[in-house]
Amino acid sequence: MGKNFEVSYEQAGFAPADWCQATSISRAKLYQLPVDLQPHSVKLGRRRIITESPSGYLERIKNTKNESV
Repeated sequence: MGKNFEVSYEQAGFAPADWCQATSISRAKLYQLPVDLQPHSVKLGRRRIITESPSGYLERIKNTKNESV
């Protein structure tokens, strides 16, 4: 008899369009960001995968801004 269980996981990668929608940042603005403010990502073939969650990115940017003040 099979057991019922839930599988819970955090999304590991985002397409740029999905990530931009989640952060309310336009794709144009995403590509204009300075290197130190860009989200962490990898390139797989011709595809770019953003590996930093939208909430993690916004938290990192918030902390970066607070440290420079």
